[in-house]
Amino acid sequence: MGIPGAETSPSSGGDPEDGAPAPARWRPRSARRRAGSGWGPRKALVAFLLAALVGLVLVAAGTAFIANRVARANALADAEVTAGRLSRYLIGPLMGDVLAGDLERRDELQRRAENRLEDGSIKAVFVWSRSGEVLWCTDPSVVGESIPPTPELLGAVHGIVSSELEDRAEIPFAGEGSQPLVEVYVPMRVGDRDLAFETYFYAANIDRNAAALRSQILPLALGALLLLELVQLPVAISLARRGRRHDTEHAELMASGLAASERERQAIAADIHRGPIPHLAGISKGLDSLRNQVPPDRRPLVDRLIVAVTSAGRSLRRLMVDLYPPGPGGPDLAAALTDLTVPLQEAGIEPTVRAVPLPKLPLGRRPRSTGRPRRPSPM
Repeated sequence: MGIPGAETSPSSGGDPEDGAPAPARWRPRSARRRAGSGWGPRKALVAFLLAALVGLVLVAAGTAFIANRVARANALADAEVTAGRLSRYLIGPLMGDVLAGDLERRDELQRRAENRLEDGSIKAVFVWSRSGEVLWCTDPSVVGESIPPTPELLGAVHGIVSSELEDRAEIPFAGEGSQPLVEVYVPMRVGDRDLAFETYFYAANIDRNAAALRSQILPLALGALLLLELVQLPVAISLARRGRRHDTEHAELMASGLAASERERQAIAADIHRGPIPHLAGISKGLDSLRNQVPPDRRPLVDRLIVAVTSAGRSLRRLMVDLYPPGPGGPDLAAALTDLTVPLQEAGIEPTVRAVPLPKLPLGRRPRSTGRPRRPSPM
């Protein structure tokens, strides 16, 4: 069989020490992993900056959300305090006479309530009975109407203060509008009767309070984060540069170590190729020529010596191939292939190995490898 790509003549060149640079045959797994991962100091720095930007956005969103929650809680608390004062100091002192049918007191209470309506502090006031009947309201047209008592109404009758943001009133009143309202229930006691005092406030106060809180909290929170990022950015850049230098030095050190190991293997293979292998081949040929000159009873000993020397030469040739595998055009490819046929020879099969040099390729073109082993073609 013929194997293209090797020359049978040792004089054709290709010695491991002929001065030609050795091709890179092996790279450590860690180097291949770093080369394929694509994750370097520059990308780490970009990831750090992106994480900082995402952190700023999240902090801004969280601050706005908390500001809205705090503004709503503050607005409801203020509305509860205001409703309690209205119940005790503005509406409560006159409510007993109004419920008793005193028209002058009713008119005076109506004037007081209209003054508060005009200054925009409240939207409407309801006084409820335990059964859900409107006993008095800033809109006289709804007085006397009834609804099933709500849990908030019953809670106010029993002394519980509650407040909530509502889209519309339980009973429509004049000037209600379509904007959300802050509804507050506080207890009211008139004589021996426990009533519920309900007040509606403008919900726009919540938006104003939230905007005011955001204007105070956001600059503080974002300013602190930006200052922290400005302090950390030089440190991150310095660490990225140091990491890049470390990677470069590590790669150079590994490349130099691999090159030194390759040169050492190349030198050992060259020493074996130039020294013991030719000497053993010469000894084997000398013993073969000396075989017919010794007495017949000594010839088996000479045969055993020839076999031992030949086996030692093949072992050294295999060691040389392991240390520095021959390339497609190397002179040792034919010898290496011949060594592979030793098991066949021991089995009684006489294979024939013949190697021819590769054809010269045009300049500028390289043989394209498909990654599949090619079957030797007989020649």
